[in-house]
Amino acid sequence: MRDYNCVIRRIHALNPLHAKFEILGSAAGWPIYGITLSKNDMLPKILILGGVHGDEPAGVEACLAFCDLNHQNWFNSFQFYIIPCLNPHGYVHDTRNNDQDIDINWAFPSKNLPEIQALRKFVNDQEYKVIISLHEDWESYGYYMYEYRKDVTAIGQNILKRVAEVCPINLDGEIDGVSATDGLVDELDLEERAKMRGLGIPIALFQDNTDRLVTTETPTSLSLDCRVEAQITAIQAMIENYISLKL
Repeated sequence: MRDYNCVIRRIHALNPLHAKFEILGSAAGWPIYGITLSKNDMLPKILILGGVHGDEPAGVEACLAFCDLNHQNWFNSFQFYIIPCLNPHGYVHDTRNNDQDIDINWAFPSKNLPEIQALRKFVNDQEYKVIISLHEDWESYGYYMYEYRKDVTAIGQNILKRVAEVCPINLDGEIDGVSATDGLVDELDLEERAKMRGLGIPIALFQDNTDRLVTTETPTSLSLDCRVEAQITAIQAMIENYISLKL
């Protein structure tokens, strides 16, 4: 079993000068935290999600490590909204699903799942410049990602080039049953995806809360340190692309 109390201690130890946290709810007795990093609440928002699947710990670690970085250069451009671990029961027990054995990533319409209630409370109809959902894949030998976008410049390949400096990229022509190019899964028919799997968190948030949603996937066969570095590199590359390209 993983120690979720360590996650809690790290959240409570964040620098209060730029980090605020709140308890959004609880699942199976464990609190779900939302963190805000900001010095100007008028700036565009970026949402980062970790720990949607409990057996994907690199996203949790990356969220917490990101909160400890020096953000001074970025605070003039963005504010960051972070849920480091949306599925604490799964995290503690190293299981993909929650304590009700539900994959919360594909259960967004549910009215009675505490994890979804916590997410809805945190998002609260806000608009985000970009949403980044951090995931892992035990079947993949390399990193890959999805990029959903609405009439905005594609930057997925720019991110992948940066990640390739720290982590192998999955170069297969087909990933997860969908065609892919150099680690970027080609754009999906979201209506068909929803019919196949239900209205998931990424689809719902992309439709209602952002013009760009990125889902990252690190290979669990690699060391945790490598996977965390890959996730943080992807977040940093995303931010720097927005700033440099004035997106």
